Amino acid sequence: MRRFIMMKSYWPIQPHPPNIERCEGNSKGGQKQIHFQDGAGPGTMFLSGKAASSILMRHKRYNTGRLEEFVEGNLERECNEEKCSWCSLGYSGANCEIVLPLKCSVHNGGCQHLCQDDPIKKVICSCARGYQLAEDGRSCKPTVPYPCGMVSAPEVVSKHITRSMVDYIENNSTSIGHRNATKPYENAEDIVPVTEDPFTKIVGGADSLKGEFPWQVLLLNKNKVGFCGGSIVNEKWIVTAAHCFIEPVEFVVVAGEHNTAAEDGTEQYMNVAQIIPYPRYNATSSKYVNDIALVKLAMPMTFNDYVKPICIGTKNFTEELLRSRQFSVVTGWGELRYKGRQAIILQKLAVPYVNRDICKKTSRSIHRNMFCAGYSDQSGDSCRGDSGGPHATEYNKFWFLTGITSWGEKCAEKDKYGVYTKLSTFTSWVLAVTSHLE
Repeated sequence: MRRFIMMKSYWPIQPHPPNIERCEGNSKGGQKQIHFQDGAGPGTMFLSGKAASSILMRHKRYNTGRLEEFVEGNLERECNEEKCSWCSLGYSGANCEIVLPLKCSVHNGGCQHLCQDDPIKKVICSCARGYQLAEDGRSCKPTVPYPCGMVSAPEVVSKHITRSMVDYIENNSTSIGHRNATKPYENAEDIVPVTEDPFTKIVGGADSLKGEFPWQVLLLNKNKVGFCGGSIVNEKWIVTAAHCFIEPVEFVVVAGEHNTAAEDGTEQYMNVAQIIPYPRYNATSSKYVNDIALVKLAMPMTFNDYVKPICIGTKNFTEELLRSRQFSVVTGWGELRYKGRQAIILQKLAVPYVNRDICKKTSRSIHRNMFCAGYSDQSGDSCRGDSGGPHATEYNKFWFLTGITSWGEKCAEKDKYGVYTKLSTFTSWVLAVTSHLE
């Protein structure tokens, strides 16, 4: 089984304003140099990835079809492509003289969570459930003990896993390929709904740490076999895929699960009170169009470090987050390969968003409420049994739900991608229904 191998790389973070005038590079084996505004320098720059990222904003290029770090080093190209940036948020230019327009499409309007454009105030910041706006009008502070989208399990925090998405892709030596062929699928039997086989797995993924994804739940049938995943919205509601319930099934929701072969001591087994598919979901016409459902629990969960919700953003925020971030993470228990053995430990895989035109060329069944994510070179994918699980994206160290695992043609098939329900289409419905906790 191919594992998700990581590599050391620079990672874009919000720049800080050092006393810098410009950066220069030399194509003849020289080194990058920094010229300071006080006349000091030039000085050779040997910095750690984190320190370098505070000066150099990385602009990833995809014309090669690969991560930039796999291209042979070239200092002339580097200095042309990298932009020295020391300006505060909202400013740009050689001397930070350009005031960037204050709007949500530019750095999310400076908001830590959600942003809404306003004709008078320019932008209005707001927060996900369980947070309130701080005095600065931009950042968010929690109002509940276990707010959404934050990872606090000691097993994870001690390893600094929550600091950045780089932790999920740092060792990834797989290229980000794109499909150029236009041949649609021809065999409907190859479409994998993640419920045909129990325990559909993240193909090419890696074991997660206990508590790393505390919003992930497992749907367990009466034979104690997992058949779908889901995400915690709040104490009484789970969001998952509607196709998981095409056939009537008795099941319980297991929160706090990590190792399905052992008692972790953090599991909570919850009975179900109600299943609510999206009103326009119609399995007769299509199993995967509007493939989203809400599950109401008979009793509320008890939140702790291992059981907590994921954040749900607004429609525009969720759509922009999905398209703008380089990677998101999918998780689940399922087959390690197509029709292979199931995963015991919750798996994780960082997947890139796939351009919509490329996505649509891979199948005639791509609906406007779906999106593709993953790799075209068979390196990693979600698979049967992962259906209903989260496609989650990190923003400012908070995790937001951006998609729901829905279907795919086999698993990690060449020139194919995983297909997900686009959550941005359904955020208003999810938030409206789940606001009722009684």
